[in-house]
Order: sequence, then structure tokens, then C-alpha cells
Amino acid sequence: MVVGNSAYQNVPVLPNPVNDAAAMADLFKGAGFDVVQVYQDLKNSALRRTLNSFFDSVRDADVAVVYFAGHGIEIEGSNYIIPVDAVLERDRDVYDEAVSLDRIVQSIEPARKLRLVILDACRENPFTKSMRRSVAARGISRGLARVDPDTPNTLVAFAAKAGATAEDGVGEHSPFTTSLLKHLTVPGLDVRRALGLVRDEVMSSTNNRQEPFVFGSLGGADVALVPAPIVEPTLSSNNLADVRADYQLAERVGTEEAWDYFIAAHKSGFYSDLAKAQRNKLAAGAARNDFSEKGRVPAAATAQQPIDPSQENGGQGKLKVANLKDQLPLPAQDAPGDSKIAVSPKVIAPGREPLAKEVVDWESVKNTTDQSALESFIRRYPNSPLSITARQRLDALNRAAEEREAKARAEREAAIKKAAEEREAKERADREAAKKAAEDARIQAEQKKAELAKAAEEREAKARAEREAAKKAADEARLQAEQKKAELAKAAEEREAKARAEREAAKKAADEARLQAEQKKAELAKAAEEREAKARADREAAVKKAAEEREAKEQADREAAKKTAEDARVQAEQKKAELAKAAEEREAKARADREAAKKAAEDARIQAEQKKAELAAAKKREEEERLAKAAEAERAAKEKAAEMKAAEAKKAAEEAERRKSEQEAEALRAAAAALRAAREQKDREAEAEQKKAELAAAQAKACKQEQTRFEELDAKGSGGTGVTDVQAFAKTVTCDPLRSQVAALVDRFKAEVAKRAMTSPNSPELVRAAQNELARIGCLSGKIDGSLETAKKALGRYAAITGSSPSPAEISEDVVSTLSKQTGRICPLECKSGETAKGEICVAADKPAKPTTASRRKHEDEDDDARARRRAAPKVVAETPKRVRAAPAPQARQQAVARPPSEFSGGGGGGGGGARTMIGVGF
Repeated sequence: MVVGNSAYQNVPVLPNPVNDAAAMADLFKGAGFDVVQVYQDLKNSALRRTLNSFFDSVRDADVAVVYFAGHGIEIEGSNYIIPVDAVLERDRDVYDEAVSLDRIVQSIEPARKLRLVILDACRENPFTKSMRRSVAARGISRGLARVDPDTPNTLVAFAAKAGATAEDGVGEHSPFTTSLLKHLTVPGLDVRRALGLVRDEVMSSTNNRQEPFVFGSLGGADVALVPAPIVEPTLSSNNLADVRADYQLAERVGTEEAWDYFIAAHKSGFYSDLAKAQRNKLAAGAARNDFSEKGRVPAAATAQQPIDPSQENGGQGKLKVANLKDQLPLPAQDAPGDSKIAVSPKVIAPGREPLAKEVVDWESVKNTTDQSALESFIRRYPNSPLSITARQRLDALNRAAEEREAKARAEREAAIKKAAEEREAKERADREAAKKAAEDARIQAEQKKAELAKAAEEREAKARAEREAAKKAADEARLQAEQKKAELAKAAEEREAKARAEREAAKKAADEARLQAEQKKAELAKAAEEREAKARADREAAVKKAAEEREAKEQADREAAKKTAEDARVQAEQKKAELAKAAEEREAKARADREAAKKAAEDARIQAEQKKAELAAAKKREEEERLAKAAEAERAAKEKAAEMKAAEAKKAAEEAERRKSEQEAEALRAAAAALRAAREQKDREAEAEQKKAELAAAQAKACKQEQTRFEELDAKGSGGTGVTDVQAFAKTVTCDPLRSQVAALVDRFKAEVAKRAMTSPNSPELVRAAQNELARIGCLSGKIDGSLETAKKALGRYAAITGSSPSPAEISEDVVSTLSKQTGRICPLECKSGETAKGEICVAADKPAKPTTASRRKHEDEDDDARARRRAAPKVVAETPKRVRAAPAPQARQQAVARPPSEFSGGGGGGGGGARTMIGVGF
């Protein structure tokens, strides 16, 4: 299957993939592939259908190859090839808009010997620059990612190694495809070797910028896309020598039977053609002899051949000539190991008579199965007629051996073939089962994916329908509002025109009445004055009544309009579908109200006009007309104000409805966005849960393995390399619950090692403990330095004083325990010369007093100063029994000072003449 995608719809066109695909298709056709499917510029659905169709074509194939040239992409370690109609706005679109490499590999799984996928799709991908990532950490890398095919005998070849891009080339084909056309279908060349040559050539042609890479593995045998030509085997020099020897033997015998035997043994070749010519020559001579000697019976033939029983009573006297073929030995039908070669000893081949010695020797070997004996006989008597019989028997033995070997070989081959068939059947069954399981999993995944896609499409269609319905309702409401607005404007214009006509008619009637009134004014002046009071009262009452009625009507209209608007708003909120009907009802009601108000106003106006016409003769008709005009103007102004107010209320209601529609549309969009976000969040959560489950499984597996290792180390104990092993394990442990246990085990092992070290004989701890005890009982005079020799010497002193057994050879816990049981000083205090024991310490011995002289006084004064300084210094008792008396350095006396009292001055008891004894303290 060969696919070349060049004409991409959403990214720049690639020039070479279509050319590469056409050239590779011609290459595979020329190589003798049974099925070569070529496709160009496949869209997403067409590419998927093509792979499914190719899967069915591969079922009985030995070798299956898929070649793709075009764009590819890698996302999170998975590779995808991109159809020409792909729209990759987000990284998640690749699952729907592209085809995974795993699906391509699955399409060639049924192939038995070789599955090869070649991708010239590592070009610089333009989609990655504009693609949005739904997850910030999701990786979109250059080139394609490394693959590890799960199926055996599968190779995946990339135009460039993982993570690198390939060049499209400046020529007719890409560098990778150019090299494939040269090396891939060389007859007999292993496909791995061919791809290696392609790699070397591409690296050389691109100056090492591009390195093709191959993933997967094959067995140890060579696998070539085009088998090597079959070369006919030629006879070796040894075989040719054997054939020549057989030819020379048949030539020496010189009979047709010998040549027949040679031709039967060697059916083709140079010597076979010569033998056929020799036999034909002998057959022609025998035919001439039979024709010339017809009717005569040679005496020699009579002596050699038995009479044919079928001719004995015929009187013809003909003798049957023995046929060499009748003398050919046939192997017995017994077991092949002990076959008896049946050769008739009484039938002698034509030619000379065998000699007596030949016959004797033949009798000794004619029934033998020793081939060397027969060969020896043939060498001794090469020209004897019996040598032909010997050769026949030798050949029969050889045939029997060959038959036995062939039978054994056939049995071995049958056993091997049967085992191979059983193994192949088992492997085929395993492959079929694995394939079926994979196919079932793939079908289930595709079904689930289709169901999810269908559900998403249904949700999207439903949201789209809701948006369209909301938009349609808003449009209808807007159109109805516009129509209503136009109708109101038209009605206002009609009312204005009618009112104008009425005002003009009223003005005309008023003018006519005024003229008539003026004519009768004089006549009615008196009557007018009489009726003036009454008319004025009636007029004022009528005007007031009309004003009240008008105000009540307007208030009722406003209340009705307000109620209608409220009802319309409630109805619009309850059900949008009834918006148009409710608006029409409100408009009809408002129109009816306006018509009723208009009619009432018109009736009132007519009545007023009639009254004004009746009172036109009155004295103040002009005042009535002015008042009427003022009332009409006021009414018109109020009507106009009411209309403007109604228009404003309607406009406000329409604006509120429009805002409400927009809010509802926005709410629908927000709901759809929230639904998509929830779906994506759910997908992310599912993916996170899956990864979490996988991580938990991996951690559980690691914890189980590490727990096993922990138990092994714990069982091993702290001996030997136990501490080192546990410390090394503590550095590599990854299971969090196990870290504290490992740390505790390390501490315990260290404590055990330290305890063993402390309790081992002659350990530094035991030596120091023994020195402490020996110093306590006075048997150690030196420092406590952990020296084994010092401790042993002190132990020897202790043993000598206590009269116990000889000093132990090593210091153990028992020795320290024995020493710790001793109380008080055991070894006496030993002081150096010049010192004397005083209690538990050694002090300097007392010196004799010297006579006091003049110089002594001076020294005494100096000694006083020295003693004062020594008294000022603190007394420190040394840790060791050793004491050193410090001699003060003489100092020159600068001035007379009072001598401090001395603690050691001789007083009572008759101390010797004022001399004092000084005890030095060693530091």
C-alpha cells in the first residue's frame, strides 16, 4: 500500500510526496508484488477505509509493506500521520483528525514473514506552530517518536531518527525515497542490509544532517523483498568422473542393455547424449543383422539361450534373445536393513564366455552385501560379462541404501515437518487469538469512541439547535417589534392626518357659525346675556366633567397599559414561544383602547362642538372657541404625551426583551461552553485517574518487590555485608511507606553491629571500661587512653596483688564485670622519689629547715611575695596520682609591702624556728 499526501488544505502544499509515492508504486510492481495499491491526497475518512481494506488484502500474504509520504506528528510519545483535510487547532484534535501509527501497524499484522512500514513523514510540521495545547505540560516534539513494535517480524523505518526532521529535497524525490528506489528491491539483499545502505547514502547526501532509523527486529535468516535468482546446480568434478567411469564401462561392454542401463542412471548431460547415440547405433546394426540372418539360428545363441516355450511347437526354430533389463536385480520386499539382491546366476550377458577363475570369484561375491568386494571384483575383471552383473548388484545395493536413507530422511523430514506444522499451527492460533483480541479491543475502542463522538455530536447539535431557536425567537421578536413600531407610526400618522382634517373642518364650521352668529348677534344679544350665566355654569360643568372623564379614562388607560405590560413581561418570562402572540394581543388591546379613547374623545369633542355651535350666538362665543381650542390643544398634548409615554414604555419593554433575549442567548452560550469545559474536564480527570491508577499500580508493584527485598535483608541480618546492603537499599527505595521501616532497619543493624563490636574481646570500648575500673581501684597509674598494653599491665598488677589467676589473654565483658565488683583501692599508692603519700595522693616530702641568715631574710621577703601569689591562685587536684611540685621563679622586690598571713606558717606545736613547708600542686 503506497500513499502520497501533498495537497494539504490548511497548510502549505508539499511538492514531493505524490512523486515519491508514484515511484515507489512502480518499484513494488516491478519487484513482483501481487497487490500494489496506490493512493494520493487521502482525506481522513478515505485513509481509514483504505487501511481497513488493506487489512483484508493482507490475510494470505507473506510480505506486506506500507509506504507513506507526507506530514506526520508526534504527541506525548505517540506518532500520527496527517490526512490532507486535517484541521489541527488543538492538540486533542489529532485523535479525530489524524491516523495513529499503531493502526497502520495493525493493518499489516496478518502477513506471515515480514511486516514493513516506511514513513517519509518526518518533515518540519507546520501544525505545531499554531496548535493550542489543552494541557500546558503536554509535549509536541519535532519529528516522530521512537516506536517498539509489539508484533514479531515487524520493521518500522523512519526517514529521520526519533526527534529529528527530514528534508523534502530539491529534486524530484526526497533523499530518503531516492535511496529506497536504489536499494530496497535488490534481488536477494536482506531488507535490513538494504535499509542500512539507505541510511549510509542519505547521511552522505545530506552531510549528516539526516539519519534514517529502523525500529523492530527479525530472525536470523535473510529476508529479502525480492528473492535471489535460482541457479541450477552443476556437476562437481567428482560426479563427472563417476559418470565418465560408468560411460567407459558401458562402452567396454558394448551392448544395447549396457547403454540402456547407463541412460536410465544418467538421464541428462554430455555423456547421456553420447550413450543415446551409441545405443541408436547398436540398434541400427542389430536391425540390419536380423534382416540379413532371418531364418537362421546361431549355434552359439542356441547354446547360451533357452528355447522360447511359446515358439517350441511352432516349428519356426526362433530363439529368444535375453534382455539385459530382465537381468536387472530387484531389491527384496523385506526389511531394508537385510535386503536380498535378486540376481539370476544362470543368465549370462551376451559377449565372451566368463573364465573359470572369474566364475569362481563371482560365486564368492555374488550373494554378498559388501560393496567393496563387488567393486574389487569389477576392478579385477573389468571386461568380464559378470562385471555387468556385479555392477548391477552394486547399484542395487546402493539403491537399497539410498532407499533406506531416503526413507529415514523422509521420516525425519515428516517428523520435522509435522512438528513445524504443529508449531506453526500453534503460533498461528496464538497469533489469531492475539489478533482477535486486539481486533476486539480495537472494535470496542472504536465503538466507544464512535459512541462518545456521537454523543458529543448530539450534544453539539442540541446546543446548536437551542442557539438557533433562541436566535430565531430573538429575530422574530425583533421583526414583530419593528412591525409593531411601523404600525404604531402609521397609526400615529393616520391619527394626525384625521385630527388635522377634523381641526380644519371644525375651523371651517366655526367660521361659518361665527359669520352666522355675527349676523344674529344683534338679535341674540339680549337672549345671550340672559343665558350667559346659565351657559357659563353649564359650560364650566361640562368642561370639568369632560376633563374628569378624560383624566379617569387616561388613568384607566395607563393602568390597563401597565397591567398589560406586566402581564406581557410575566408571560414572556414564562414562555418565550408565546411572546409574539402576547405582543399581538397587547397591541390589539392597546389599539382597541386607543380606538375607544379616540372615539370617546371624538364624541366628547362633537358634543362640545355641538354645544359650542348652540352657544355660538352667545355673547362670548369667541371665548368659548378659545376655551375649546385650548381644551383641544391640551387634549392633543395629553394624547401625544400619552402616546409618547406608551411608545417609550413599548420601547423600554422591547429593549428589556432584547436584553433578555441576549442574556438568554449568552446564558445558552455559557452553558454550552460550560458543558464543553465540563466534558473536557471530565476527559482530563479520566485521563488523570487512568494515569493515577497506572502510577498506583506501578508503585504497588514496586512496593511489593521492595517489600520482598526488605524482608530478605531483614532475614539476612546485620552480619557480613548486611549493613552495607541495607544502606544501599535505602538509597534506592522508592516506596514511601517502606522508607521509615528501612531507616529503622538501618539503625537497628548499626546498633547490633556496634553492640557486637563493644562486646567483642579487646574492643576499644571494653579496654577503656577496664582502664576506668583499674584506675578506680588504683591499679592503673597512667592515662585512660584505650591502649590494650597499658590495660594488660594494669591487669597483671591487679592479678599479682589479689593473688588471682594469671592475667587473662584478652579483655572481655567478664573481666570488666569482675573489676566493677571490687570496692575501694586494691593496688597501693606508689609515689615517686621525693614524694610521700598523703591520703590518696602523692605530695612532695618535707625538707629540713635551714638556719636564718641575713641573706635568708631577703629570700624570705621574696618567698613572702611568691607565697602571696600562690595563695591567690586556686588549688586544682589532678586527675592522676602523679604530682609535681612547682618551684616559683625568683622575682626582684620593687618596694616594701606588707606580708600577707600564711596558711602554712609554723605556730603552735613548736614548729621549727619559723620555717614553713610548701606543698606544690601539679597541673
